[in-house]
Amino acid sequence: IGPLVCDAFARLVTLAEASIAPKQTGGPWGAGLEAVTAAVRRASHIIVLNPDDRECIEPVMAPGSRIVALPPFIDTRTPRLAAADRPGHRAALSSRYGISPSELWIAVSAMMRFGDKLESYRVLGRTMERLRDLPLHWFVAGDGPARADVEALLGAANVTYLGAQDPRGMDRLHAAVDFAVWPAIREAFGMAMLEAQAAGASVIAGRSPGVAQIIADGETGLLTPPGDDMTMAAAIRALAKDPERQRRMGQAAMVKAEQEHDIAAAAAGIGRLLREAAS
Repeated sequence: IGPLVCDAFARLVTLAEASIAPKQTGGPWGAGLEAVTAAVRRASHIIVLNPDDRECIEPVMAPGSRIVALPPFIDTRTPRLAAADRPGHRAALSSRYGISPSELWIAVSAMMRFGDKLESYRVLGRTMERLRDLPLHWFVAGDGPARADVEALLGAANVTYLGAQDPRGMDRLHAAVDFAVWPAIREAFGMAMLEAQAAGASVIAGRSPGVAQIIADGETGLLTPPGDDMTMAAAIRALAKDPERQRRMGQAAMVKAEQEHDIAAAAAGIGRLLREAAS
């Protein structure tokens, strides 16, 4: 209804997160594709969070309109508060699940659904198999229709399945672990990875344009080729053996999340854009 409202008040259209997928032409989502395409053609400004969206948006944009890149954002305040009590959250998890705090803890935070998520879990399973010799413990937060498949892929040894967690539970988990891992197959950018960094956990993830926006390779985490379990396992092995690097990356991740991905910074950027559009 946005373009209709703009028409009624003779205003230009400003879009956020427009996504055009030509493969939907003539399919069950064809009407939505046509509506988004029409809106893009009329928009003066288009806010893009995922760099992958640009390729299909640019050919249909109106002359003189422009794309504005906006980093993915969250409210980083609650993850930062959780990070301030890392020892307490770690002790609580250790007591509840009987996991030794001397082991290295890794968080995996993702929904368990078929398609790309399950493919990421499949890559993760192969990665974990390469690391059986290390004293690692995996905390898997998430649930969904593919849970049985996920458990078959990952197994039960050195894995604690936490099920679906509320935001506070996710913050406590991310604050307690040593770092987080996610293969990120065809991931737009991965909000859970951003939440982990905001709580002071570095992230090892599969590289994609969106994921590379939030993880600074070698600074706040490590990026590996998508689907490459051998390289991912090597990255985990290297970070697992370097506690000082874990600490340094985790601190850098929290700073980057607060400075570049906090909702306040996003609000300020959107405010400037809307003022520009209105003028």
